[in-house]
Amino acid sequence: VWSVNSVGRTPSSWSRCQTGPAPPEGLGAPLFNTVASTVAVVSISPPLKPNGVVSIYRLFSNGTRGTDVVLSEGTATQQTIHGLKPFTTYSIGVEACTCFNCCSKGPMAEFTTQPAPPSEQPPPQIRTVTSRNASFQWSAPQSPNGIVTSYELHVYMACPLNLQPAVKACSPGPTEVKYTGKGQSANVSNLEPYTTYNLRVVSYNSVGSSASEWVGFTTEKEPPRYMAPFSVASNLSTIHIDWSRTFVLNGRLKEYALTESGQRIYSGFDTELYLPRTSDKTFLFQVTCVTDEGSAMTPVIKYNAGEGVGLILTTPGEKDKAESKHAKFYNELWFAVLMVVLGLILLAILLSLILQRKVHKQPYARDRPPLVPLQKRTSPMSVYSSGETHPGLADTKIPGGGSPTSNRSFRMAAGGRRPSQGQLSRTYSPGSLHRSVSQLLNLYDKKTFDDSPWDAIIHNHRTPGRGLYVDEEDLVNVIKGFSTVTKEHTTFTDTHL
Repeated sequence: VWSVNSVGRTPSSWSRCQTGPAPPEGLGAPLFNTVASTVAVVSISPPLKPNGVVSIYRLFSNGTRGTDVVLSEGTATQQTIHGLKPFTTYSIGVEACTCFNCCSKGPMAEFTTQPAPPSEQPPPQIRTVTSRNASFQWSAPQSPNGIVTSYELHVYMACPLNLQPAVKACSPGPTEVKYTGKGQSANVSNLEPYTTYNLRVVSYNSVGSSASEWVGFTTEKEPPRYMAPFSVASNLSTIHIDWSRTFVLNGRLKEYALTESGQRIYSGFDTELYLPRTSDKTFLFQVTCVTDEGSAMTPVIKYNAGEGVGLILTTPGEKDKAESKHAKFYNELWFAVLMVVLGLILLAILLSLILQRKVHKQPYARDRPPLVPLQKRTSPMSVYSSGETHPGLADTKIPGGGSPTSNRSFRMAAGGRRPSQGQLSRTYSPGSLHRSVSQLLNLYDKKTFDDSPWDAIIHNHRTPGRGLYVDEEDLVNVIKGFSTVTKEHTTFTDTHL
């Protein structure tokens, strides 16, 4: 400052002052020294006119919502950005500030991070599954981190392979690549029935790969299948039969059945059996595998404990699925009950017929009441007194050989009347017939069949005043009775008759 008067002037000393800061001017775009998949090193050029002391540099990018996102800040002109996404393009700018409100932004610059292996690969989805084939589909990884070049479908057999009554030790199978390509679906064939598999999808890009989680599935069932003959071995005391490698079950096992010469000797879930060796006879072994889908059987193995395994006698049988899926009707419980009921009904009918025939059957000759034995054979003329009337043959007249009625014709008496039913029952009572037949037997033994004895008998049995009455049916019955009695006396000589 100068002070001036009329005489002269004088200056003051100098005092220094400084203006306040202003936004920088001439700020350039950032430079990217190193770019990785998630990290980038950025160099910042100072502004041409800082308009103050630059107190801070900020690296920012355009946000999705229109706002700037600060990625890094500091006083250094070289900064590192972290947390970037792989294979992503970013627009980065620099902001320089000389004071709190004295900031300016420079132009934007773009860069793309390097690719990285894919991540977050979703597991495959199962579309269809059969006993031998399956189809799957999958999605792209949620973070491809580059360009996905291909997919792979990995499959392996799980352990245990399937759900069976008897759990056996197993180990997982090797992993197989069932599909390779850019598609996102695949069909897998040549699978085993009723087997559990695990599978996953692996996606690849130019840097690496990413695998999904394992998912499992089980194929459909099939009837069992015969594979190879079972083994039979023996020592001095036992016979060992092993069919562990004989069948492929293809379903849930119900039982193994071992037969010897058609007789079942074992049924269960085991795959080997030890039998006591009692003799060196020839055995005929056969094993049947039964599952819920059907059954299969081995050939019959002829085995001699002294000679070893013989020839295969039959070919292996494998039943049709539709036919063997259901048990045979004659093995069902209802069929057995039906057969028992029918058998009881037939037995009852048979017994009723036998009893009915037994009740109505005519007795044999020896089943009849025995004849009264004669203590003393007398003359037929003295059987009855002269005044006694025998009701048995009283009205019957057997003519002699010279009689006009010897040709078996009969004539009615002068009275011509038929007796009543009561008179018939009294006339031909069993007692009177016994006595009459005994008298006739006496005559038969003496071989005197002339007219005089018969006339005498008829004369003694005739009742005065009644007349002669002959009933053809009654007379025939008497003659039949006489013939039967004669046969009994002449045939059964070993009895008291």
